[in-house]
Amino acid sequence: MKNLKILALIGLLAIVTNACADLAVTNLNDPDRQRAIQTPSDVESLISGSFNSMFWALQGQWLVCPQSTAANAHASSWGNWGMKDSRWEPRIAFNNDPSYSYNNVTEVPWGDTYGALAGARDGLAALAEGLTIEESGVDVTQRAIAFGKFVQGLAHYNLGRLFDQAFVIDENTDLANIEFVGPDQLFATAMQKFDEAQSIAQSNSFTIPSSWVGFGGDWSNTDFVAFIKAFKARAIIQMPRTVAEGDAIDWNGVLTLLADGLPFEYQNYYDGNTWGWHRSKLHCGGRQTGWSRHDMY
Repeated sequence: MKNLKILALIGLLAIVTNACADLAVTNLNDPDRQRAIQTPSDVESLISGSFNSMFWALQGQWLVCPQSTAANAHASSWGNWGMKDSRWEPRIAFNNDPSYSYNNVTEVPWGDTYGALAGARDGLAALAEGLTIEESGVDVTQRAIAFGKFVQGLAHYNLGRLFDQAFVIDENTDLANIEFVGPDQLFATAMQKFDEAQSIAQSNSFTIPSSWVGFGGDWSNTDFVAFIKAFKARAIIQMPRTVAEGDAIDWNGVLTLLADGLPFEYQNYYDGNTWGWHRSKLHCGGRQTGWSRHDMY
């Protein structure tokens, strides 16, 4: 009987040991960056797709509409995205409580901007490790790098104009040691990334597919350079937070950038049937007419 108990115990231990061994498997549903981004098409999709997140962070109604009412461009008695709260006169304090019913006025731009930075970071990091991208036998790696740098410029510019503090994130950032920085450093980072993207685009001939950007058709590299210059001008104009900072703007430099920028008209405005929809910036309500009126201030 004693021997039978010993044999049963040995058998039980064997089962437990094998069960533990079986659990030591790779979870394919939770891949790391190295396994998730294995092909050039993966990397290119990641970088090109980051512009979609950045577009909404810049043009989405949750940001454009309350900014418009705050600037007295529009007036609205509707609460959507904080439109009404943003236009009270005399002004009321901005509500940055996470439980604020219109917290999407800050949470969505923050989340979309860092979502874009995450995509650009991972894609550019893969390219920095030596991966190359080809299209019909032609190396178009520099196109992806230039576009990723441009998205990084847009993201840091957006963070700098909206928030008092944020993180600088690129493919070289040690995410374990990031710290908040102020608008000046965010703006400087944005202009650096714009400069890098412009330099690459000026030195390489390529075409950016319309599917990447959603409007204006395919862009040549010279179109892209002009677009970058236009956004540089926009960033310079929007970054000042005081009268003194505004007075310090080099307006001749801004006019030069604008003269070289905007190579084509913005067209094909959509009403929700594509990711490129942004009629919200025109009347803050999409199809919901009556949400706002032009402010007669």
